[in-house]
Amino acid sequence: MTGIIAKLTLRHLAENKKRTVVTVLGVAASTALITAILLGICSFFIFIGNMSGEIAGRWNLQIEDIESSQIENLKNDNRVATVGVLSAEQEVTGVMIDGDSKLRYRTANILQGNDDYFAQMITCDYDGVLPKDSGEIAVEESFLKENSLDLSVGDSLEFDLGNRYLEDLEGNRTIMGGSWSANEKFEVLSHEKLKITAILHGNRPTNSFKLLRGMVEGEYPGKMFAYVSLKKFDHKTNANLRKIIAEYGLKDCSFNTEYNISAFAFEGAGSGIEGMFRVMAFALLIVVMASVVLIYNAFGMSLTERIRYLGMLASVGATKRQKRASVFFEGFILGLMGIPLGMIIGAIGSKITLGILGKMMLDADMFAGAKGMRGTMELHAPIPALVAIVILSGFTIFISSIVPAIKASKIMPIEALRETNNIKLKAGSLKGGFLARKIFGYEGQLAYKNIKRNGRKGKVIIASIAISVALFLTIDYFGSTFRKAYAHEIEYPFSVVAACALSEKDSLKEDILGLEGVESVHCGDTIEYCYKENKDDPAWRMPNTDIRNPEFLEDGYTDVFEKSDQIFMCVLDDEEFKRVLGENGLSADEYFGDELKGVILNNFYHEESNKPVFKESMIGQKLFYDNPEGMPPEVKIAGFVNYKSDDYVFKLVPEASVAVYVPESVFYKAWADKIGEENVTYTYGITCENHEEVHDKLFEILENDGYTKYSCSDLTQSLVVMNTVMVLLKTVIYGFTVLLALVVIANIVNTISTGVMLRRKEFAMLRSVGMASSGFSKMLILETLLYGVRALILGLPGAALLSLLIYKGAHVVAFPFRIDLLKYFLVVVAVFAIVGLSMLLSSAKIKDDNIIEALKGDMV
Repeated sequence: MTGIIAKLTLRHLAENKKRTVVTVLGVAASTALITAILLGICSFFIFIGNMSGEIAGRWNLQIEDIESSQIENLKNDNRVATVGVLSAEQEVTGVMIDGDSKLRYRTANILQGNDDYFAQMITCDYDGVLPKDSGEIAVEESFLKENSLDLSVGDSLEFDLGNRYLEDLEGNRTIMGGSWSANEKFEVLSHEKLKITAILHGNRPTNSFKLLRGMVEGEYPGKMFAYVSLKKFDHKTNANLRKIIAEYGLKDCSFNTEYNISAFAFEGAGSGIEGMFRVMAFALLIVVMASVVLIYNAFGMSLTERIRYLGMLASVGATKRQKRASVFFEGFILGLMGIPLGMIIGAIGSKITLGILGKMMLDADMFAGAKGMRGTMELHAPIPALVAIVILSGFTIFISSIVPAIKASKIMPIEALRETNNIKLKAGSLKGGFLARKIFGYEGQLAYKNIKRNGRKGKVIIASIAISVALFLTIDYFGSTFRKAYAHEIEYPFSVVAACALSEKDSLKEDILGLEGVESVHCGDTIEYCYKENKDDPAWRMPNTDIRNPEFLEDGYTDVFEKSDQIFMCVLDDEEFKRVLGENGLSADEYFGDELKGVILNNFYHEESNKPVFKESMIGQKLFYDNPEGMPPEVKIAGFVNYKSDDYVFKLVPEASVAVYVPESVFYKAWADKIGEENVTYTYGITCENHEEVHDKLFEILENDGYTKYSCSDLTQSLVVMNTVMVLLKTVIYGFTVLLALVVIANIVNTISTGVMLRRKEFAMLRSVGMASSGFSKMLILETLLYGVRALILGLPGAALLSLLIYKGAHVVAFPFRIDLLKYFLVVVAVFAIVGLSMLLSSAKIKDDNIIEALKGDMV
């Protein structure tokens, strides 16, 4: 009997090719989504781990200030592969050589490590062999070129060894390393002449050191750092490291977290990784829910089609278990076809997407220490991930088939042959539809009653559409919320910023304007007044509670200060400040006296609107940092200005921010009065196209022309990184949404088309009593409208409610809860289009059915 049921199930799937194909494609789409999520996460972790290995070295654990005995214990531990040792004596890491090149090129740093340390940290190509003892060194190729040193492997390099330091007014020293500073000093401790055994070609893990000195194993000079690499590098790495730390009493330890996650060692990896897993779990839940709806409907329709022959099998002795098995067997066959197909599609899509995104990430230089590194993100498919995909996809099919399997087991022979279980109506349940008849005629009332008479099938169609709509709109809202919550929504107007001492500002402006490609130069100081609760100090009082009072806020904005824990003060050129005042009908006379006064942007979300944020009572309030006498200077709010999307001054701060604008002359005078003019710096914002060239030339001017307290930053590069992050988020979110939409569409098409095919006998009856083709089409159109309206009445509020729950759960968001009415409208149009098209195309296939054969049921 079991073999017969299996053969009948296979024949049933073959005879209903359209529904089988649609269901298989639905299974494949859901499996592809699951595959993309799991393989994408795995590949991303491995990519980050490999990047970390290239940038920071290939080690698992760092130990600061370790003792010699502990190093030996670690080396003798059978769990440990290598123990890299680094000298931590900062006072003897400064290097200075003689020569004609600039002082910043002749000044460098040297480190000293053992063989294992170099094996862990040298990730670049190099000429020669790595140094073995303190008389040998490896030198960065860039150091030789910058100092015009014609040296090769085997030659000797002479230099002074000592310490680089900064000294304050009291004579206190701060040891320096890394980039050269114009104010630094050098103390010579010894003169060295060492043999060059290797020339490095840009080693990233040791990029702060131009020279690498060898160390004899066991001869450890003073304070040391150790770097441990384990023999077994897997998901238990962090747990094993914790055991080693505890066994040997190691202190000041830190994991190489990014490198360790490449082996999926997530223990103690931090909130960022935990957040990623939460997002992944939510995405998988959405996929499973959508897939369950799709596959459940397929099984439900399949069960309706097979009721008669399942009843016949029951009449000849088929057991409940065998009838249940027929449904599970159908699910197994669908999974056997859909899961491998989905895994292949998901893997191909992931490989293409990861390749593009990985290249974008590297081209944008968005990883610290990876500037200039190029390549892409490879697809990785670990066996555990593939097994998880199969199990999760199989579980989805199994969950979808449980209810239909239970129903199949309860089918009784008599009810099945009569098909009385398809339609179960109570007396009077078909009454109604008079309004539909009055508006649309007899066909309207018939369409209304058909939906009721279809009973479970009609409810399945409505529920399927409603759930699909709710899921689609919810995931779309989740994506947009996630993007807004974790993205830096700012279009900063300046490409480069540079600062100098206040007394040098006029000279620097002339130098900036003299650079080729500079379009404009403005005052670019922006100060953040940050207000965060200090939970560790109960006695601490949050400053500026006076100005951050909800009573100063209009209705609808009472939570502005909760959503923004900072207020920005932007310093504008006097002429720009006067321009802004004039455009807002304010007089400049009040703002250029002895007291520092400013205007507040009466907008929060950077949307041009006449609705104000602040009440008039905000006028006269004062903005300060810790106290009115402290720094930065206190500002009195004297007026409001409105937002304009095309004005650069309103792009100085991100959206969802409180911004106050002050004139530069009054601000810098107040600042100088507080701390002295010699301690004040002035910042310029520069707009230009050739930002890299302007930045490099300007930095050279600041270094060589005697400027003090200077700095220079290329903001465009930072914005490129931020924009790349935005593209990554949008690609993942929209890609997920599109694939989910395909699952939803397949769900609706499958449900509608199968439902129409099951009504062949009903349609034949209507034609037998004289219903014309026009009336038949009108009835179907009205049924489409009724199905769509009923489903949308459930689906749209459900989507809004779920979206609201997501909004409430996203505590970091700084924007109001809003429904995208345009998307809701487009979904409404799409639902009617999909339902109508599915119904009309399906009905077109049965319009030429033979009435007699259809009424006999031989065509079902």
